[in-house]
Amino acid sequence: MDTTMGATEARKRFFEIIDWASRTGGEIVIEKEGKPAVVISAVKPIKTKDEIKFITDRFIKTFSKYPYRSSPLDSKAWRKKEKAYLASLAKGILT
Repeated sequence: MDTTMGATEARKRFFEIIDWASRTGGEIVIEKEGKPAVVISAVKPIKTKDEIKFITDRFIKTFSKYPYRSSPLDSKAWRKKEKAYLASLAKGILT
């Protein structure tokens, strides 16, 4: 399927476009009067709060096994920022 098409053709093939985008994950640009107007693409799944919490818990568990970090990022200020970032990630808010 072409990645661009006119609005009239898109209207005629609307359900075919939806099926194609959801099946392949591709995008189709719909043009109106020869100019790009709309993009139709598949919805990407969003992680739930529980999934994000599970991932961050595994991350923390993995890195807490190492008693000494030899990284220059091993400081109180960095740990404070890291803790705040992981907390916001668990809430589903990325900063």
